[in-house]
Amino acid sequence: MPICINLLADAQAAEELRRRDPVKRSLWVGGLVISLVLTWCLIIQARIVTAKSEFSKHDAHWKAIEKKHAGVTDDLKKTGAVERKLSVLHRLSTNRFLWGSTLNALQQTVVDQVQAVRLKTDQTFTYIEPVAAKTNANKVVPSKPAAAVEKIAITLEAKDWNPSGQNYSKLKEAIAKFPSFQTNFAKSDALRLTSLSKPSLDPNGASSPFVSFTLEMQFPEIRRHE
Repeated sequence: MPICINLLADAQAAEELRRRDPVKRSLWVGGLVISLVLTWCLIIQARIVTAKSEFSKHDAHWKAIEKKHAGVTDDLKKTGAVERKLSVLHRLSTNRFLWGSTLNALQQTVVDQVQAVRLKTDQTFTYIEPVAAKTNANKVVPSKPAAAVEKIAITLEAKDWNPSGQNYSKLKEAIAKFPSFQTNFAKSDALRLTSLSKPSLDPNGASSPFVSFTLEMQFPEIRRHE
């Protein structure tokens, strides 16, 4: 029986070992992984470039309308300030003290034998500074806006030519009961007789005596906020 001898067996075995070498396979796998990572990085970079381009486009658009937006915002602030002032002026015009109506009501409370000598009106405004909010003993004290306190007073000096009839008291009562004054003089000291002289004769020659008296009318204070 013939014997076959493969003289290339060693070379073939060595080649097979080279093909099955794990280091070579690892190099192929590592190269593939690196290729995938590089491809992913390129995709991410492309997305970044696209996002930057989109951001630049929107940023340029915003800068183009930023000045217009600032102008519109400024106009809205000015409009709001004007509307607040108009609202305050409207409240002032509808709630202001009407001297004409008051003096007209006062002349309708005339009492016989009472002669008005002097009428003094006083209308003052006291400005109150605004108070900022603050924390006091772990308690927040709210802020208070600036305000103006309106005070109105009328002083009437007159002569009563019938002291025995106490017409000065009748005049005071007539003023207190007049519809226009009833709510204003709800407090007991709002309408008061501040002075009353003794009976005396008129130096101009009148024979009947008279008494001089003063009535003071204090209207309720009105606080007006800005």
